[in-house]
Amino acid sequence: MKGNRAFTLAEVLITIGIIGVVAAMTIPNLLTKMDRDKKIATVRKAQSILNQAIKLSTIDNEDYEAWDTSLPPREYLDKYYTPYMKVIAYCDTYAKCNYKSAAPWSRYSGNGDYTGFNAFNRIPIFTLDGILYSISQTGGSHGQEDPDQVYDFNYIGSNGVFIDVNGPNKPNRFGNDVFMLVRNQDGSVMPLGYNLPDSKINQDCSKQGKCLYCAEKLRRNGWKSTNDYPW
Repeated sequence: MKGNRAFTLAEVLITIGIIGVVAAMTIPNLLTKMDRDKKIATVRKAQSILNQAIKLSTIDNEDYEAWDTSLPPREYLDKYYTPYMKVIAYCDTYAKCNYKSAAPWSRYSGNGDYTGFNAFNRIPIFTLDGILYSISQTGGSHGQEDPDQVYDFNYIGSNGVFIDVNGPNKPNRFGNDVFMLVRNQDGSVMPLGYNLPDSKINQDCSKQGKCLYCAEKLRRNGWKSTNDYPW
């Protein structure tokens, strides 16, 4: 009876080569999917953290509608937000939090930024989990009833919240690692555009759009990416 046939060196090398080709084809896609899934989960987490912080803050500081929006930005944050979030740094300037410019965030096409890092008297904050929150000291539902005002930066400046899920790391692009949330009159936090029809969400969250409604597009799809999502 013949013994088991051993693999030749050539057969082993061919097998290893095939495994390498398969790995080269699948691993990058797997890593890309993991990165995107992590970003989506972080946006959802950030919305939950803000809602929980505001809820806890109202226990100590009256209802959201009564918060003193005339306070300077740092005092406003220190009174209403930072005691209820795991803040590790204040970004008084873009350089202080390792961003490369005062206008670091861009749209998909890369042809222009949205707003300055500290625009509208914002002092972004970093939390322990690496998320940057840019919260103005004003808020409420100004312009929320008029969908045509959502691109008005006076509106976004007053109650919008910029979320950068990986801080200064690239690409610093809306819809990829930077997203927009919005505070309502009662303090509840939702993705910007939550009150708009699907047609407006899909038009904006596209390679030709401004990508301000991408968090809402993800939410409507069960916090999962879609084939037409502008990564």
